[in-house]
Amino acid sequence: MNSTTFRSRAGDKYSGLELAKRAIKMFVAHKSQMNPSHQFAFLVFKEEATMIQSFTSRAQDILKTLDESEIEPQESDSLNFSHFFETIKENVDLPEVQGDPRVMPPPYIVRVLLLFGRSQSVPISPCQKAQRELESSPYFFTDVLYIHEPPSEENKCEEIFKVFCDLDHNGMSYIFEQSKYTPILNSGAKLLAHPLQRPRQLDAVYKISTTFIPTAQSQPVAPAEERVY
Repeated sequence: MNSTTFRSRAGDKYSGLELAKRAIKMFVAHKSQMNPSHQFAFLVFKEEATMIQSFTSRAQDILKTLDESEIEPQESDSLNFSHFFETIKENVDLPEVQGDPRVMPPPYIVRVLLLFGRSQSVPISPCQKAQRELESSPYFFTDVLYIHEPPSEENKCEEIFKVFCDLDHNGMSYIFEQSKYTPILNSGAKLLAHPLQRPRQLDAVYKISTTFIPTAQSQPVAPAEERVY
């Protein structure tokens, strides 16, 4: 993630890791302002998935952990998503479904926000049991922000992005891939929307419109607290 340099409009240069941390900080800060009850946890994925910060609503604790964490870039080894979701399953309590989930809001939902910055190693997922069990709940979501170098014949960006798309079994994920400074931060902002209050990604429109045609699917859903990895 440190091998690629991203340049802002002002001319400042950032590594992929620095930019990923910047996007996370903006996400945590804005989500906490929206609802101080939102909780966050921080999990680092190397050879194995390790939780280095358990769930907390104290945004400053997450930001401090992020600043103090030493994340060394590793491009060669393929990451196993099976262990990733197994670790999440071991540390997450999903709320029980009471009544019709399309009508009754849960006390909270759990969302995994996966930031990935490799351009050469393709993740693998030989066993999806833990992921399937998590996804059996209507209150579990997985979003992805893939930060990569410009696609070329010398890297595997397109192949990696396809792996992320294949993770979306329910069609409810938001999956972004970006290789430029501003679009990366813009994608992070788009992830601020609550998973129960946003449309599917293909239906999302970010331009202001002067007309609105209500549909049965456009009825508002009461917000629920989020717990975000």
